[in-house]
Order: sequence, then C-alpha cells, then structure tokens
Amino acid sequence: MASAIALALGSAGPALADTAVQSRADAAPAQFSTGGAPNATFGGSSAWYPGNAGPNTGGVSANAQLSGSVAFGGSNVALSGFVNLGGPLTSRSTASSPIDTDAASGALGSNLSFQPGADPAQPATIDLLAAGGNSAVPSSVADQVTLQLGAFASETRFVNGQLQPDQYRVGQADLVVHSPAVKDAAAQLYQALGAVDRDIEQTVSQNVPLTTLKNLVGGTLPTPTLTVHSNTRDKIFSAFLAKPLTSHNRVVTIDFSTGTVTVHLDQIPAGGINSQPANKELVNSSDYPLIATTVHDLMHDATNIAIGTIEHSLDAVQIGLNWSGPLGPSDTVNVSWNFSLQQAVTGTMPRATNNSTGLVGSITGTTLVTTLNTLTIAGNAVGQLFLPAYNLIIANGGNGVFDLLINQIKFGFTSSVVNMLQPVFGMAAQVVSVQVNHQTTSTCTTSGGAQLPNAHSISAFSIGFLQSSNAARLDLGQSASSVTLADCR
Repeated sequence: MASAIALALGSAGPALADTAVQSRADAAPAQFSTGGAPNATFGGSSAWYPGNAGPNTGGVSANAQLSGSVAFGGSNVALSGFVNLGGPLTSRSTASSPIDTDAASGALGSNLSFQPGADPAQPATIDLLAAGGNSAVPSSVADQVTLQLGAFASETRFVNGQLQPDQYRVGQADLVVHSPAVKDAAAQLYQALGAVDRDIEQTVSQNVPLTTLKNLVGGTLPTPTLTVHSNTRDKIFSAFLAKPLTSHNRVVTIDFSTGTVTVHLDQIPAGGINSQPANKELVNSSDYPLIATTVHDLMHDATNIAIGTIEHSLDAVQIGLNWSGPLGPSDTVNVSWNFSLQQAVTGTMPRATNNSTGLVGSITGTTLVTTLNTLTIAGNAVGQLFLPAYNLIIANGGNGVFDLLINQIKFGFTSSVVNMLQPVFGMAAQVVSVQVNHQTTSTCTTSGGAQLPNAHSISAFSIGFLQSSNAARLDLGQSASSVTLADCR
C-alpha cells in the first residue's frame, strides 16, 4: 500500500483552485482528516479535465494493514491501533469534460459498479475503546466495543453540468459489545436454573397420589416410595446457547454463549438505512429507550424458549417407584420401576424390575410387574397419576416453575443487559459521531443571481472521533466531483 500522505485526496493532480482545472473527480474508500484537512487517504483515485480524464482506479486489499498515524486526543495514534478497513475496497474517477464527472468508491465489486449485487466486502471495524472510550466504561462492564460498518459505497456525478441525484449504499452498521457482565450473568443464570429443577422435583413429589397408586395395584403390598430427580437445567441452558437470539424488530442480537450484545444501528432509522437524509446521525442517545425496550422484548422471547424447552425436556425428569418390604420370615418384595416424566404421561414406560426374594416374594413381585404392565397398556392408569404434576410444570402462568423463569431470565437477565448497554451507548454517543449519507455541497452564482451546485461530496459513512475536541474524522466510501459552469462564479 502506498504511503498514507502520498495518497491524500487531490495530491495526484492540480488543486481544485487551479484555474487550469475545469472539472475534477476524486474518490477514496477511506480518508482521515484532522482539523478539516485530509491527512491520510487509502485506495484513492483522481481524475481532472483537461489533463487526466481517466477513468482512473485505486483500491485497498482485504484487511490491508493501515500505515501512518493521526493526531488524536493530544498525541499521534497509529491508525492500525483502532481501525481495520476490512475490504476489499475500490475507487474509480472520471472527468471527461469541463461539465461531466463521475466518482465512486467503496464496496464496488470486481466490475467497479455502484449497482446492487457488487462483490461483498468484509466490514470495516473501529475499536471505540481504543478510540477514546476506555476511560468511560469499566472493563468489567465491557471489554470490547466495536463499530462494524459494511458494504458501503457512494457515487457522485455531474452530467452536462447538472448534479445527479445522490447515491450511497450501506449494508451493515452494528455496535458490537462483548461484556464480562453479560457473560457472568449467563453463568449465574445457569446456577439459578438449578432452582427450576428443585421446583420440578417438589411439584412432582407433592402432586402424585401414592395412596391411589397403592389401591390401583391392590393386594397387601406396601405403599410405594417415590423419588424424583430433575436435570432439565442443561437442556434449558443449551437452548439459550444454541444460537444468538435476535429481536423481532431486528435491532438487538444477544449471543448468550459469548456474552456479546449487538445493536444493529442500521435497523433503527425509519424508512431504512439507505433512504436517509443527508448527515443522518446513527448513534443517538435518544434511541436508547428503544434499545432498552427491545432487550426486554427479546428476553420475553428467551423466556418462551425456556418454557418450550421444559416441555420437551421432561425426559430429563427421572421418576423412581419402589415397592419394598417383608412378606414373611424369609421373603421380601422388591420391585423397582424407573422411567421419565415424559414416558409416564405418554404411557411408554419400560417394564418394572423384580428383585424380590423368596418363593412368595418372587411370585408377588412377578404379579406386581405384570399388573403394572397391564395398567400401562390398558389406559395408562399409572401414568395418568402424574398428569396433574406434568400440567403444573408446563403451564405458562401461576406456578413456581414459570415464576422462576420469569424472575431469573426475563427480569434478572434483562436488567444485566440494559445496565451494561446504558453506559456503553452513552460512551459511544460521546466518543463518535456516526453519520450516514454525509454530504457537503458548494454552489456558484450566475450573473442572473441563480445558485447552482458546482461541487459535491458524499460519504456513505462519516465518523467523527472525540467530538468535543474535533480530533479526527474518518470518511468511508467517499466520492467528490466539481465542474466549471459557464457564467457562474
């Protein structure tokens, strides 16, 4: 890659103020400016008329290492320390007459066309903590905060002296936050879900009528003992970790497995990201209430996933029934029946096991096993005794399991995410100004007093750093054109 200074826009030819230049086109996938003046340009191209009409091209290869530095926060900072342009990105420029120009840059694809369907490019990433935000957010709250800006491009054209309608394109604008607090909340959620298993065990133990079961099998058998062991926690938690969850409005995605929260800034503006007025701000503190509400709604969806997972995880609730006791001096009955709660309500329990001793014990045990099998086949009378407990567990309201899930997931986890995002979003709004469809226009005045545009520039993204000190600006997907109009000064 050429030197950052050598590639500054306009450095390849005469300055715009040079009267020999009748028209000019400049384009660059990326340009840094400080104090309003360009000081580093990457992948730029320029054309001017007369002298070098073009078409001329430039480019930045995928993940090319940025060279140079910018004055940033009172010191020179290496560009490679907080920006990766992604790529590949290209530019083209043409100045075919004093009143005809064409400039375009960004993810133009191999045919250098602005048309949709251009080759995709990896997003540019900007490390907001390295760009001045590390003092505003504790590392325990967020240890990585990046902007991901992808598939950006713009085009500026004059045809026969008339400025053509603006064209810009943006495919992605995300604020990606990795938070130890969210990761810790997920670990705490795993521990808390143990309470769900304990509640399931208690619900089954208290709602299965063992006396009724004793009467069903008849005879002089003892009342059976019941043991319940639930391990639905792993299945519930796995459902959360299976894939990231995205809200219905597509504004927020949460990856519980990594503790990563992504705010899709491109989904917030009304009308779509590619239909915005000039200089539209994407990181706006007024949007935070929408984000907080979205997190709440997303966690409601997560709760529903948990409830649905429980219903399909009741094979992890293991039931043990045991008839055990003496039948005489040398005989005992010992019949064990082990199955899951899911098998109980569906009538698919395996046969019971007879471990009885002595002649009378063995006969009694065999008879009991046969009776239990018959009851299962003929209407599942035993399994029906577990149905009230089953219904209490899967019901989505008014019972302990549901309340635990609501409290631990919807409310507890929501507050963790919201409390993390609030300072992060506030920091982002202070550290950077992210504008989409950034534009500037110059005009000239005819002898009749008409104001006509004679120079125009557009950037798909324009990021201003450390706004209070106007430290630096990065324009992505930038194109600019100027023409010389007759009788216009």
